Amino acid sequence: MSNKQGNPIVHTAFTLTELLMAIVITSLVGMSVATVSAVLSHAWSHSDSMIESISSARYAMMSIDADLRKAGLVTATGDGAGEMTLWTGDSNGDGRINIAEIVLIQPDGDAGNVERRQVVFPDSMSPEQLAILNVSIPLANLTDISAVRGYLSQGTYSAYLTVRVLATDVTSFEPITD
Repeated sequence: MSNKQGNPIVHTAFTLTELLMAIVITSLVGMSVATVSAVLSHAWSHSDSMIESISSARYAMMSIDADLRKAGLVTATGDGAGEMTLWTGDSNGDGRINIAEIVLIQPDGDAGNVERRQVVFPDSMSPEQLAILNVSIPLANLTDISAVRGYLSQGTYSAYLTVRVLATDVTSFEPITD
C-alpha cells in the first residue's frame, strides 16, 4: 500500500518487549504510590491518636490543677499507687472535714483511666438528712488512702458517689508532692 505520493505506508507499533517494559514500569509506579499512601495513612492515624492522648492528659492535668488550687489540704498521696486525697475546704462552714468535702483522685488500672471520686449529696436533700449523712472525719483518718477509699465505698454513700473520668488510656499516673 502507498499514499498519494507513492510512498509506502508504514504502520508503527510497539514491540512485545516495549509493552512488557511499559507494564513493569507502570506497576512499579503504582506499587510505590500505594506504599507511600499506606505509610502516610498510618502516620496520620498515629498522629491523631497522639493528639487525643495529649488532649486527654492536658484536660486531666487542668482538672487536677483546679482541684489542687481550690483544695484546703492534700491529706495523702499513695505510695506508688498513683492516688491522691484532697480536702476541698470547709464548704458548709461547720469547721470540720466532712465526707462531702473529700476528693479521691486515683487511676483505674483495669480501664486505664484516671478518676475523680467524691460524695455529692443532691440539693433536694433536707438539711436534717444532710446533717446525718455528711459525717465529719478526723484528719488522722484522711492520711491513709485505703481508709479514704473505705469511707467513699461504704454502702451509705455509694448512691451519692460521683465518679468523673479525667483521662483515658493512661499507662501510668503518679502524683508527686513535697
